[in-house]
Amino acid sequence: MIRASLLLLALAACGRNITSDTGPSPSASVAVKLVDLPKATSGDDFVQVVFAVDVLADGTYAVNGQRVAEDDIFKQAKDARAKSPDLRAVIRADGTVPYQRVITVMDKLRQAGIAKLAFAVNVDRPR
Repeated sequence: MIRASLLLLALAACGRNITSDTGPSPSASVAVKLVDLPKATSGDDFVQVVFAVDVLADGTYAVNGQRVAEDDIFKQAKDARAKSPDLRAVIRADGTVPYQRVITVMDKLRQAGIAKLAFAVNVDRPR
């Protein structure tokens, strides 16, 4: 199982709340919050929105856990970025998908104005 939660936890370590834009994804963490953060008298409670795109081995795609057509990725990314200008995207591609499908998703996200991209990976720890 690909774990985007590791990336989300890394972002949370920067003191950010993280949530999915349209709802929980089957393999993504939602509303990660550190409970023992340093205190400050100024600042705001910031929530970082993550736009997750799954590139599946069966040739389909999902955005934030919901199956979508390839052509819908751009529109949904553009709409999500309009709501959250600092939107970050995580691409969770099955290891068997052709490289071109991943590049196509990256291109659609960039065209939608999302410049902050990350890739989810499995962590394979030696035993």
